[in-house]
Amino acid sequence: MAGISGLGGVNAYKNNYDKSLYGKIASGNKLLRAADGASELAIAQKMETQIRTQEALAQNAAMDQAYQNIKDSGLAGITDYAQSISELSIRQMNGTMSASDKMAIQDQIDQYSAGINDMTSQTKYNESYVLKDFSVSGSPSDMIAQTVSARSGVGAKTNGLEHSIRASQISVENTTAAKSRIADTDIAKASSKLKKQQVLRDYQTMMQKRRMDDEKKKAQGLFM
Repeated sequence: MAGISGLGGVNAYKNNYDKSLYGKIASGNKLLRAADGASELAIAQKMETQIRTQEALAQNAAMDQAYQNIKDSGLAGITDYAQSISELSIRQMNGTMSASDKMAIQDQIDQYSAGINDMTSQTKYNESYVLKDFSVSGSPSDMIAQTVSARSGVGAKTNGLEHSIRASQISVENTTAAKSRIADTDIAKASSKLKKQQVLRDYQTMMQKRRMDDEKKKAQGLFM
């Protein structure tokens, strides 16, 4: 009975060890438990937090960048309207035009002005009105100068966000690589180790069984 108990204990230990290796190979994670490397697991978890933080920062910056792109498109539309108004105003000063021609031009100018108002009040990103705080006033040249200045600011902010996104991406890439070196399973090495353990387990099982058979034969010989 002692032999059988010993054999069961050996098999149980080896089976648990094999399952641990199988789990590491299947998951690709060699730190499935704190016992696999407490300090390495703590470092890997901190790195995972850093990775997720940088990913969240990159996502926020990307959303802000999309907001700025919509804002820039709205400002570009206002600039187009202001330039058209400027051109029409110059044409309207032509002394050869009839009163009806000038009225038609004024109607067009009024439509473009309404377009500017619509652009400032209706340009949205999700539920945010991106141009609600932007107002244009003065002559067409003043309006053009205002929108050009605003677009310059948007462009500078967009470039800054692009750098922030790239910096976060680089941080994620580098931290992920460092975490991989600590936590990822070396599949080839783990598979080789598993195979060796299985061969050793089979050998130990065979030897244990042989001892049990020898003990059984000796016991039978005592009663013959």
